[in-house]
Order: sequence, then C-alpha cells, then structure tokens
Amino acid sequence: MGVRGAFAAARALRAAELDRWLASLLASASDGVALVAVGSHARRELTPGGDLDLVLLHRGLAGVAAVADRVWYPVWDSGLRLDHSVRTVHEARTVARGDMKAALGLLSARRIAGGHTLVDELRAAVLADWRADAAVRLPELSAMCRERWQTHGELAFLLEPDIKEAHGGLRDVHVMHAVAASWVASGPDGQVRAAHDLLLDVRHALHEVTGRATDRLVLQEQEAVAHALDLLDAATLQRSITEAARTITYAGTTLWRHVARRTESRTRRNASPNRAGPDGRNAAPARVGADRRSADPAWDSAGGRNSDLARRNAVPNRGGAGRPGGIRRGVERRPVGDGAVEYEGEVVLARNADLDDPALVLRVAAAAAQAGLPLAPATVARLAERAVLPPVPWPAPARDALVSLLGAGPAAIAVWEALDQAGLIVRLLPDWERVRNRPQRNPVHRFTVDRHLVETAAGAAALTREVARPDLLLVGALLHDIGKGWPGDHSTGGAVVVRDLGARLGFPDGDVRVLETLVRHHLLLPETATRRDIDDPVTVQTVTAAVSEVPGREREILDLLAALAIADGTATGPAAWGAWKAGLVAELARRATAALSGGTPPSPRRLLTPRRLRSCRGSPPAWRRPPASRPCNPPSLRSPPCPGSLVSRRRVSALPCVRGLRCSTSRRCRSSGRRRIRPGWRRICGSCSRGGSTWRRGWSGGRGRCGGGRG
Repeated sequence: MGVRGAFAAARALRAAELDRWLASLLASASDGVALVAVGSHARRELTPGGDLDLVLLHRGLAGVAAVADRVWYPVWDSGLRLDHSVRTVHEARTVARGDMKAALGLLSARRIAGGHTLVDELRAAVLADWRADAAVRLPELSAMCRERWQTHGELAFLLEPDIKEAHGGLRDVHVMHAVAASWVASGPDGQVRAAHDLLLDVRHALHEVTGRATDRLVLQEQEAVAHALDLLDAATLQRSITEAARTITYAGTTLWRHVARRTESRTRRNASPNRAGPDGRNAAPARVGADRRSADPAWDSAGGRNSDLARRNAVPNRGGAGRPGGIRRGVERRPVGDGAVEYEGEVVLARNADLDDPALVLRVAAAAAQAGLPLAPATVARLAERAVLPPVPWPAPARDALVSLLGAGPAAIAVWEALDQAGLIVRLLPDWERVRNRPQRNPVHRFTVDRHLVETAAGAAALTREVARPDLLLVGALLHDIGKGWPGDHSTGGAVVVRDLGARLGFPDGDVRVLETLVRHHLLLPETATRRDIDDPVTVQTVTAAVSEVPGREREILDLLAALAIADGTATGPAAWGAWKAGLVAELARRATAALSGGTPPSPRRLLTPRRLRSCRGSPPAWRRPPASRPCNPPSLRSPPCPGSLVSRRRVSALPCVRGLRCSTSRRCRSSGRRRIRPGWRRICGSCSRGGSTWRRGWSGGRGRCGGGRG
C-alpha cells in the first residue's frame, strides 16, 4: 500500500471509529430520534482538519434538547469542530428548499444511529424536492458556482490554490454528484473520481503537515506536502494538482452545458401553448429528469451515452403527443465544415465523415473553433479511438487545418482543451508532453506553460493581418516556449525542438529556419527595448543582426517578432505587458525596420497621452528651450509637473526636465505655462516687482527673497 492508499485507509478508519463513538452517545435514545451525518463525514472523506456536520432528526420529541446535549457536549469536549442542527423531517425539508448549501449537504445524508425509517423519509423527501425543482435549483446552483469561481480563481493556474473551493477543486465534484441526483446528467466518470481522490489526498496531507484546518496550499508548505505524498518536489505536486483540476474543470464545463441545454428545452416545452394531452387539455409539466431514455435518443439501455453516430441517426418519435398531429420534429443538424455538423449546440461528426482521413481530427476541431462551438465529448472520444492521425511529415491539409484552428482566436482554447483531455495533442505533437501541465512558479505568469502557449496563439490570431506569413506567426506563437520542458535556456533549447517539429509539420526548410529564429529570439524585442538604450545605434544593430539569420527574410522575421512580442506579453499577464513596454517595442521595431531598409531611423513621434493632454491645456503653442544655465523650478504637489519632468503628483522630484526644457525666471514653465509653487513656502510680499512671486527661505536661484526686503 502506497502513501495515498494509507491516507484513504486512514480516512475510512476514522469514519468507522467516529460512527461507533457517535452511535454510543445515542444508544439510549428512543426510536423517534436519528443521528445523520452530512458533508465530508457522510461521504467518509473527513480529513484531519475537516468539520463534523451532524443533524439530529426527531418526530417532535419534547425532550430532544436533552438528547442533543448528550451528543454535542462530548463532541465539543473532544476538540472536534462541529456544525450541528436539530430538526424534524419537515423542518429539514423546508430548510433544504430555501438554502442551497443545506440542500447539497442533505443530498448526501448518511445514517449513523437511530431509526432507519426517519432517515429514509428525509432522504426521499429531499431527493423528491430536488428533482421536482431541478429546472429552478440547477440554474441557482450554477450561479452560485460561478460566484465561487470568481472569488477563488481557477485551481489549475494558481500558485497558492484553494484545494476545495477553487474552480476545479473538491467542491465542484460534490456539485457534480448533486446534479446527477437530479437525473438531469450523469455522475462523474472514472477520470473525475481519480482526480477527486488525488485532491482529497493533497488536502489530507496539507492538514497533517500544517496541523491546521486550512485548504489553501501556500508556497512554503508545498515541499512538505509533496514529501508527505511521496512526490519528488513541489513542482511535481503542482503539476499533479494542475492535471487533476483541469480534468474536473473540463468535466464540469461539459456537465453545465448539458444542464443548460436540458433545462432550457424542458422549460420551452412546458411553456408551449400547443402542448396538449389526450383529453384536449394542457398536459402536466414534465419533470426535468424524468425518463431520460425516452427523452434523449442518445441514452442506451445500459444507462450510458452511445456514440455521437447513434445520436445523429436517432429517428424522431412520430407517435408522441408533444406536438399537434402526434409528430415530434427532429433536432436540426447544420453543417459547419467538411465532416462536421452542429447538433444541439455541439459539433459532431457528419454521416459521411472519413475516419481514415489523416486531417479529419484537426479539420473537425478547426470547424468547431471557427463556428465558436464546443466539440461533443462523444465525438472527441470517437476521434481519439478510431481516427487516423497525420503521418510524418504532415500533409498540407493537416497543416492548414492546424493553422485554421489556431486562427480562430479565443474560441480555439476550449477546443484545444477538449483534444488535450482526450490525449490527442500529445499524439499529434509528442514534444507537447514536456510542457503539458508544467507550472510556472512565477507570479508574473497567469497560466501553465502549455496553456500559455495556447493563449499566445489565440492572441496572435488578432495580429495575422500585420504580418506577411500568418501561418508562421500562429505556429511560432504556439511553440515559442516549447523549450521550457528541457534543461538550459528555454529559447535556445526551444529552437532545437522547433527545428524537428517544423519538419514534422511539413514546413519547407526556409520556413523551418524562420520558425527556429522566432523561437530563439522571441524575447529579443521586449528585453532589448526595456534594458538597452534604443537611441543607441548599437542597439538597433543588435536587433538587425539577430533577424538576419535567414538571409532575404529579415523584414518578415522582424514583423513576426514584433507581433509575437505583443501576443506573448498579453498572454503572460498585466504585470508583463503594458502601454509603456508596448511603445518601446514598437519604437525599436520601427527603427530596426528603417535600418534594414537602408535609411536613417526617423525621429520618434511624440505621443500625446491623456496626462500630457491635460497638462498642456492653456500652454503656449510652441515649445521654447530657455538657456541651459537656468534650472527648472522644483515641481510641487500643488501644481501639475512639467510634461517632460520625471515627477508625479504623489512624489516630488528635483530632477530636471527630461527633454532639456528649463523654466524661466518668471516662475512659469516654458513648456506648460503654469506657475511653479514649491511645497512648504509661503508668500511674504504682494507688492514687489515680481508680483508676489517671491518667498521666504532663501532659494539657491538667487531670487527667492523679496528684492525690497519686505515681510
């Protein structure tokens, strides 16, 4: 038995011991009382720092308070954290109808001691209400989940995640079980349950290591938790958590899409005025989860979903009473591409799809992304099982389909994730395995390495009109950090990997060299622009020398690098890209372009920012450069700074104007026309020749005191 097996056994043993102890506390109670566990103890998943959630059920017993004291006080004395309640079946049912969290807990209620009949009545009543009100409760549950996700973030991409509450955490799996209890969708599959068990073991180890009831895995605890789980290091732990969280997130996204489709269709059907029964009156509203086998043609007799082919070929029911004349129309199927059609808001395979076509997988994925639709899970599973993948080197149709998929922009991210969950991406690009789910332990990055690559390619799709070769931009964006899975500098190592991948994708030798240059120098423009003086000719020569590695394609590579820098910085996060950095990169690229053309770099354009526009209102129409011997007056908090000064309203600096502008002796800035007032100085003269602009505290400028000596 491994470490994880020992954790699972410890939880099961603890649950059994708690059950025996709690049952002994209620041994002398009457048959009209029952002790019920809800929450983690009901699921036998109570970790060392978990709460004990108990409900004492009774049938209106007068002395129930004394019975409750015999149970609650020993639990409190033991030091366990207890969440308790005392209710009748009717009271518990009423609370579950109005409180979503209480309803979720009672759905998993488990008897510990007392009358079986009482617990069975509670479970039957809560489940009946949950299924009858599913059309209302499930949208409410979805909204509550979205609010929680917005608060706690996405587990797969957080450096210090909340294992339980974040998107893709333990709470989402519990929600899936609740949705399955409504008979609207199936419960979690084996992959989701395995991911849940991993996260539960991580939470168990975190509680044991810290000795606290915390669910946030902070950086300083990750090494200890990794060793407790017998993992190599914190990076391995983070990668395992990321994979589990993405599995849960993808399953949850599919589940909520199915729930929305089912609830909306049932709502429209129940609200239809033409829905009449055999006696001519309106038929009773159908329950949302009732009789899935007759309502969904894709549900087979074994309780699972058939392939998408069976769903497409399902014959509409012509004997039902759901429509006038007893005919129920079939769902419309709209072609979205070669071999792909839309069915119920998802993309599935067409009847004439050729599974032996090596470009089919990427072509169907590209059709879904271009249409802004998700791939049906059954379609993805069928493609992964039976479709033929492109040979090496890839044929042109497969490569074009990949470019079309990436060119769909943000819509390609969900489609790519579906292919990745089915294992198709690693089979298409074997080197993807090294960056898949690889964490970036850097607060600047928002995503893992593989997700960052996909986000960069999605962002580059908006810049394809700015370059001569959009296909090289998209593929280069997808592979620019592929070297992070190898030791050493990721740019240099990535260039070697891309050389092989470019040949695998079927690009010509010249294009492969361009891709290799893109990956090797994808940080050239942002690093040079922010760390070197772009006014220095040597800086421009450094850039032109780097882009000249492929003779005759220098200008093309420079444009690709500029677009890639924008997409890469935007995908990294707001801390890595902003207007200031974008302006420097654009200016450096402009000067390098001029140098490649053989001309003199043009003078930089002066950007009229909103701040400069506000400060220049009322200023003279032309800039004047006063004598350099006259220093610029110190700026003040009471007046806006010179447009060229390195100052702000919050911090005062005595630095001179950046562009050499000096203020005149009249205390007015020649650039803005505004009078300068030094903080802490007060006016002492209102009648001197300076018109009241002289000051106490002698200033080194020589004119800080009143010439007449007044005041």
